[in-house]
Amino acid sequence: MKQKRIDTWKGIRSIGKWRFVISICCIFYCLASIATTLRQLWPDGKFINFGDFLTKVIILFVIGFFVALITWKTNERKFKKVTNIESNSV
Repeated sequence: MKQKRIDTWKGIRSIGKWRFVISICCIFYCLASIATTLRQLWPDGKFINFGDFLTKVIILFVIGFFVALITWKTNERKFKKVTNIESNSV
């Protein structure tokens, strides 16, 4: 982990795990997925079924939640590994 990335992760850590998961990753992933889903479901101009659309959005939101948790855990593990090495060498 480079120093710039370490500093960035320190800022991200300050907002907390759950706020990161919900506000940053989950919502971004869900909005990007909604746009992709609309483009895939609406190619011929036909109106899509709202129930199908809502189901896909919920599924993608749950997937985004787990992707965000994995992202947090991975970055946190890397951060702790680097900071422990740096604090032991000082």
